[in-house]
Amino acid sequence: MKPVSLEVTMMKRIGELNAEIAYLKSEGERLKNNVAYLDTKLNEELEKSAMLCGQVNALQAELADAQENYHLVNEMVKRIVK
Repeated sequence: MKPVSLEVTMMKRIGELNAEIAYLKSEGERLKNNVAYLDTKLNEELEKSAMLCGQVNALQAELADAQENYHLVNEMVKRIVK
């Protein structure tokens, strides 16, 4: 068996490390893109949530007004019927 020179071994290892670095860089870029996409989606959902909360609050106020009007009308009907 012929001994492998240190230089050949080191060059092989450098090639492996360069390939790993390239992979890690591409994986880092992919993850950054995913984070940017998720940030965008999160902001969209937060805007929708805020809009829906506003609609719920408006509907609750309308319901409270309608309930009060119902009670007022009901009292007026009771007075008229007496």
